[in-house]
Parts: sequence; structure tokens; C-alpha cells
Amino acid sequence: MPSLTYGLIVEGPYDAAVYEELLRKAVPAIAQLVSRPVGGKTQLLNKLLGFLRDLEHVVNGAPVDKVLVVRDANGKDPAQLEKTLTDRIQGKVFTFPHAIQFHAVRRSVEAWLLADTAAINEVAAARGGRPISDVHEELEEVEDSKGRFVRLLSRAGLPFDPAVCREIAARTRLEVLRYRCPSFRSFEQKVVDC
Repeated sequence: MPSLTYGLIVEGPYDAAVYEELLRKAVPAIAQLVSRPVGGKTQLLNKLLGFLRDLEHVVNGAPVDKVLVVRDANGKDPAQLEKTLTDRIQGKVFTFPHAIQFHAVRRSVEAWLLADTAAINEVAAARGGRPISDVHEELEEVEDSKGRFVRLLSRAGLPFDPAVCREIAARTRLEVLRYRCPSFRSFEQKVVDC
């Protein structure tokens, strides 16, 4: 795959930290990654067009090659949420050579961070925390995956902040994530499709 520039539009700074790491793991040859955390689901929908227009000029005045717009579905139908985002830009023309991909994570990105307990334990060990046990549920069925993740971090002696989330994402093994969270496979496909 050629080296591309990516634009990433996400709900907030926690999401940006995680998705930046996951993108770099999925596509190690990314030339540049420009993230735009927008401040929540409502802002993502209402200001989507403006953020997309911004990404048409961020690489020395030129557009990024490809844009990913990602949001949590929180149990709602991901396909419907993706359609809502697609409809928001219907009829608009953009200059991205490899287009725009929309993805709604079935629950939340925190469900993905629960997938690889070894990654959490590595971060806990590096930061002087405590090891935690594996999470055995179907992660994308956990209704409050964010709350579950925050409580798990607390037991591990870790704060819930973008730096910790980034470290966990950086250590997460993609094969574990693909196995435990089927919606990640769809996300990964959208990342690499050009």
C-alpha cells in the first residue's frame, strides 16, 4: 500500500488518541495523520462539513488523501448512523483522492480497549499499577463499555485519560482485537481500502 496522508474526524480527544494508534498499527506507512476531535456526537454531525473542508487544505495547502469519520454507536444501528453521516454530505464535492469513509463503532471505542487485557496489564505494570483479570463477555454486547473500561482502569490503578488510552491502544494486538470485536474488522477494512 502506498504511503498516504489521512484525516481523522472523531468525537473527542480520547477517541483521537486511540484511533491514531490503531490507524498507525493497521497502516504502518501512513505519511501523515491529521486528527480533528470535534467535541461530541452532536458537533460531529453539525460541523462535519466544516471539518471536511478544513482537511482539504491541511497538507501544505492540499487535501489529505483519505478521511475517516468515526463515532460511537452506543448500541444504535451502526449502518443507520453511517447513513446519517453520509446523507449529511450528499451532493457535496470534495478533493480527497481516496474519498471519505464513515464508521460507527457498535458500542464505543472503549469496548475495543477492553479486548486485550495483556495490553492493559503492560501499561499498568509500566505505570506502577496492578494487573487485572481478563474480561470474558462479548465486548460489543456490554451496554456501558465506557463505564466498564473506566472501572477496570481504576482497579488497575490507572487514570482514564487520553495518554493511558493511547498507550493501551499502542500495545493492543490487532489479532486479538479482530477476534474479540467484529466491528473492528469492518473499521480496519475501511482504513486500508483505497
